[in-house]
Amino acid sequence: PPQQQPPTGAQEGEAVRKLQNELQRAAADRQALEEAVAALERECSDAQRAKRASSQALSDARRQLDDARAENDALRHQAAAAAHDTSVQSLDTTVDERLHAQEAELARLQAALHDTNATAAERVA
Repeated sequence: PPQQQPPTGAQEGEAVRKLQNELQRAAADRQALEEAVAALERECSDAQRAKRASSQALSDARRQLDDARAENDALRHQAAAAAHDTSVQSLDTTVDERLHAQEAELARLQAALHDTNATAAERVA
């Protein structure tokens, strides 16, 4: 069998340089991955904050809608008591318009919450 020659100083130096280069590339890859993970964590945190804000806005809108419905019911009772008055019809119409506006706002907020939840799920996935 042929005898192996021991590596020369130049060969050893080249091997060390190659290993150092690989080590530097691995360190750069690790740094890039750590930065990507940190960015994703920030996005996830932002999405969760947006979801909480949307949920709070939706809760507030539902409460306003409940208040508007209660007000609508109270105004309807008042209107029934004053049925002989011709202004009752316009009062009822005004209340209905306010109720419809509140219901439209609730629908808009529900759609926004749905969009926020979908975006958060996409970012987390």
